[in-house]
Amino acid sequence: MMDWSNASRNLIELIFSCPERTCTIFVSRLHQYIHAIHPDVLIDSYLNQGEADEDRQIAFYTSALLALEENDRIVVFQKCFKDLSPAFPNEIHELEDFVEMQSNSYLIYIENRKARLDKLNRYLKRIDGAINNRKYALAIGLANRCLWEYYRHFMQHTMNYDLTSMENINQMAMSIYRYITKYFTTQNIPYSATRLLFITIVTNAIFLAMYANPYMIDKALATYARDNVNYIVRFLTRYS
Repeated sequence: MMDWSNASRNLIELIFSCPERTCTIFVSRLHQYIHAIHPDVLIDSYLNQGEADEDRQIAFYTSALLALEENDRIVVFQKCFKDLSPAFPNEIHELEDFVEMQSNSYLIYIENRKARLDKLNRYLKRIDGAINNRKYALAIGLANRCLWEYYRHFMQHTMNYDLTSMENINQMAMSIYRYITKYFTTQNIPYSATRLLFITIVTNAIFLAMYANPYMIDKALATYARDNVNYIVRFLTRYS
């Protein structure tokens, strides 16, 4: 049964099975397609340390495709289809059928994601209102509650985790960090685990601020919480 991992590798292997000159052109185009959407998933230095062998390049670009959001991945696939279909009509037709099925599923995902992001925007509006009215402790409380709700959703619906024994937001953040780090490692997605630590760092900062003297919470801390909650939730919705 085909999944995104198999489909991505099949697509990249088709590109590398082309004659040398054509392969070079299509690899360059693939790199451009991905870079135009999400340059962070491409680590150029990885392939610039001498000539990388074909297996390494295939693994690298397969991982880069898997690191994209599904709608972005679909866009890259469709562009590659136009390049490859004349030479591989049967193989591309099979991949097109798979991508079409994923597109239909993705419409449902988009509706659910929109609902979650709409909820996030309502939270952000309330936090902004609290900051504008100099109610910085309230802003911190709202930021903490927002993270708590989205962490619960992620753990229940993405990690399939039983939350009956876990209510501490710091424990949630650490579990999510470990889950995403393991997922990236398993899928060979080029994303630094160190960069993921911001989830636990921000969560702990907000958690500690919740129990600090309300008069010690200033606008800078409240704004820090607001901006990072926005970043974390939007990051998590890519994988939930």
